[in-house]
Amino acid sequence: MNQKMKKSFLVASLLCGAGLVLFLICLFGTGFDFAKMSNVTYETNTHEISETFADIKVDVSTADVCLVPADTTSCKVVCKETNQLKHSVKVENGTLVIHEVDERRFVNFIGFTFESPSVTIYLPKEEYSRLDVKGNTGDVNVPAQFRFNQAKVEVDTGDIKWSAPVTTTLELKTDTGDVTVSNVVTEALTVKTSTGDATITTATVSGALSVKSSTGDMKITDTQCKTMRADSNTGDVKLKNTVASDLADVTNDTGDVILNGFDSAYITIKTDTGDVEGTVLSEKTFFAESDTGDVEVPRTISEEICEITTDTGDIEVKVK
Repeated sequence: MNQKMKKSFLVASLLCGAGLVLFLICLFGTGFDFAKMSNVTYETNTHEISETFADIKVDVSTADVCLVPADTTSCKVVCKETNQLKHSVKVENGTLVIHEVDERRFVNFIGFTFESPSVTIYLPKEEYSRLDVKGNTGDVNVPAQFRFNQAKVEVDTGDIKWSAPVTTTLELKTDTGDVTVSNVVTEALTVKTSTGDATITTATVSGALSVKSSTGDMKITDTQCKTMRADSNTGDVKLKNTVASDLADVTNDTGDVILNGFDSAYITIKTDTGDVEGTVLSEKTFFAESDTGDVEVPRTISEEICEITTDTGDIEVKVK
């Protein structure tokens, strides 16, 4: 290391040290209250809605979105936001439309805060036609007190929690966030995640249930559907007390498939290096094959079929 590089390294070290000292001084000055160190100011604005609407459309980036039953006969939307990133709230052609109004300049992106924006929608009715929510980093929470004819939620890194019944189709999609579905009744349910987990509990789906995940785990419990498609790459697939009356198709690469009281008239399970183990509820005619793994299945004969194939994984399935 030459003399010039040594001096540069020394200056950089001194600057880092000075920054650390200033940070500690600020911590002591605020009594270790990190919120007081924020240089981003939030305000709360309430929008009273007098018009009637049947559909709800929300398009935000960082705000959390939460639906709450109203204790009055009118709707209101409460937005926690900054001066430079506010939300427009209005009714257009029978649709409650909420979207961001971004007036930030470059200097507004330089800062930090321990708070997060939010949009809380207080709804007076229980039933609405369509809900469409798009977001980036915020979470979405829809409780069981509402009912929709059709619903779709799509976020990037946020979590999705859904408990409301939907008459026709319910689509939930996130990349790095988790999806949690509970006590849902619907005709068709689609859940997609990349690195997040997908958890479905006590769902009744009269048609197709489709769940897809890349590296996240998938857990489906106490659920009834007509057909099921579960597709994962490296995450585990766990099916407990769940029945697909017609067809169940489970595909996994390196993750395991664990059955605990699972059943369907026609089951196909395929993995590469993952194991397949557990119990089914009724007798099947089993066709099980593994290239290098061990295989142990009942030698029963039935009109119902269970096909299991793996490359290097083990297979051990029993009738419960």
